[in-house]
Amino acid sequence: MHSIGMFEDYKPLSYWEELIRSSGFKVILSKKIKQKSKIPFNILEEIVQNTIKEWRKLTVDERFIVKLCALLN
Repeated sequence: MHSIGMFEDYKPLSYWEELIRSSGFKVILSKKIKQKSKIPFNILEEIVQNTIKEWRKLTVDERFIVKLCALLN
């Protein structure tokens, strides 16, 4: 979903901290963690396929499913 700009992690850390506060919680520690290794293709494929199954159950518009599938190509 990154490649089509439709994923929440594009929000800055301050956005997430405020979301937590506005939900009635207190932020005690906040840290951004970067992934240092690539996800193996078979794991990524499994994640995408499971997400598609869930999206179809939720009747997510097929055009978003097609965009998700494009991540594997």
